[in-house]
Amino acid sequence: MKRTHFAVAVLAAFSCVATVAAPATAAPTDDPPLVPIRSAPYNLGGTIAGQFKDSTGASYDGSGTTIVDIDGAFDLTDSALASQVIGEYCFGQLDAKFGSLCSGGETMTRSETYPGSGLPDQSFVRQEGAGGSGVSAPSNGASQTCSDDGGFCHAAHGTMTAGLLVGQPRQRVWRSVNETQPYSGVAPGAKLIAMKVGTGKTGPMFETNSILNALLETEKLVKSPDTAELKANPIVAVNISNSGMYGNRDNWSSATTCTPGSPGAKIDAIAKRLLAYGVAVVISAGNEGLTEGSTPYTCGKSIVPSGATEIAHPTVPTAYSNVLDMGWRTLYAPVGYGEWAPTANTMLTYYPGGASTAKGTSFSAPQVAAAFAVLADKAGSPRTVTDFNMRIDALQRSGAPITGERAEQTLGGRTISIPDALNRLP
Repeated sequence: MKRTHFAVAVLAAFSCVATVAAPATAAPTDDPPLVPIRSAPYNLGGTIAGQFKDSTGASYDGSGTTIVDIDGAFDLTDSALASQVIGEYCFGQLDAKFGSLCSGGETMTRSETYPGSGLPDQSFVRQEGAGGSGVSAPSNGASQTCSDDGGFCHAAHGTMTAGLLVGQPRQRVWRSVNETQPYSGVAPGAKLIAMKVGTGKTGPMFETNSILNALLETEKLVKSPDTAELKANPIVAVNISNSGMYGNRDNWSSATTCTPGSPGAKIDAIAKRLLAYGVAVVISAGNEGLTEGSTPYTCGKSIVPSGATEIAHPTVPTAYSNVLDMGWRTLYAPVGYGEWAPTANTMLTYYPGGASTAKGTSFSAPQVAAAFAVLADKAGSPRTVTDFNMRIDALQRSGAPITGERAEQTLGGRTISIPDALNRLP
């Protein structure tokens, strides 16, 4: 039987997971009732198994697509994930405190590897492997306590975001609380490419460079798929569960545009090129509870920011979610507060096996990225920015307006309903 972990994670940048005790419980029964509201796809209008129907009765789950997940590290050996992974990458920096954290990587230059990137040249480490190769795993083994003092090489965060993207349907029977708890990815039919960007440095610049290189690699794969499987399942979305705030409120900006040459401007430049192929780049809004502004990574006009809402009140932003001045492009998904009440948390895959509950906008962004995969399952893989615009318009119009004390500051941000969005597509 799988080992089960009980944890609450609060993450917008890649950071550590705190383990908490299980709550006091009701008396167990032989058949604990199913609690569907713990399921992310259920809360977006689908089934607990990640199936979404349109008005014709046809069902969609992201099949025929690939999502790229850029995160600190991953454990992809979990049976809920292993079958969906078609590629793994590691990107590292040469001057990282504990080496590149890409154990078998090759030193490259940006100008040679990604000619015409429009970014300053730099030397970096890149490692590539097939799904199951372990290239995206923590560098020093299966442990959350690793030599990277920033926590970037732990696998919990990446495992959780990957699970919300493409995790296969599972149920955890937790008799001590008298619940059967379902969890699944929002697009369990989609394939996954995992890109590890843990660097061994806590400074944002080092991680930002690895994120930029991962985006450049994604652009390369979009333009020239390198395997038959990727050709058959084109990339439709990129998930980055990292706002660039790194827990520092001073990184918040009241401006709604990127400073030239800033990390956000560089990310946005690549995202704009990906949009030309219809590929959405979804970035978490951050967890500082701030309003009216933008984070270092969400300032661009070509990315899709994602905020978190409550589960009990799915149109109300959580107290921790930043509310960005990015208007209608900001899409919200229910995450909750990571508490044990069914109306306060979402279940998702955890490392190294089992399930967890979590809070943070890190776990709204994968739901939105996966929604693009579900729409592509119906409408076909996007090819142009027009395709992207049609799909984000369908998602934005499908949901309900944000409510609550900060509703006015969202400037048109909305929740999403995937079945309603499917009905808006041909």
